[in-house]
Amino acid sequence: MPSTSDPLYKLYAATSALGDQPECKTCRRCEDPVGLVYLLSSEASVRHELRLPVVEATSAASYVPRTSTCHCLHFEATQGRCLIYDRRPLCCRIYPIDLIRFADGDVQWVLHAECPIAQRWATTRTLDIPLETIAALESELTIGQVEEWIAQERFSKSVETMFGSELKLIKMRPIDYSRLRPATRG
Repeated sequence: MPSTSDPLYKLYAATSALGDQPECKTCRRCEDPVGLVYLLSSEASVRHELRLPVVEATSAASYVPRTSTCHCLHFEATQGRCLIYDRRPLCCRIYPIDLIRFADGDVQWVLHAECPIAQRWATTRTLDIPLETIAALESELTIGQVEEWIAQERFSKSVETMFGSELKLIKMRPIDYSRLRPATRG
């Protein structure tokens, strides 16, 4: 977790309800060599300051580079762990939760159904943890950050389509724009 003076601290703290899920110790499905690890502009700025590599795919899309095996640059495959776990980006912190704009224009909070955590929550109907996290995120995210997220997600979807991966999603609820902070980027 970044220090309390880090501008991302409150946003990352909003994910604390997710905690350590037992499935994370053995699964690693979130690190299947498919999806992109996208960065909010403020996360990309911090990575630049720390001299960590960033892929600037478009003016609105920044990502953590991938290895030749398509894994995140910071995933240590032999030990199955993240080398920057305390500084991991928001999209990693909240997985299997995501924010998606659907073809009809609706922006919804979803769970990635391939994740064993999401499967457990859906099967046992214990959705309090993801819903608590979503509410906490909405109180910390700005409208600008949500716009960035949606732009990143749209770009990710176009890249992932090239690899033939189709997302299996569990819709949670629409985003509540009234809870977001005023429009600032980062």
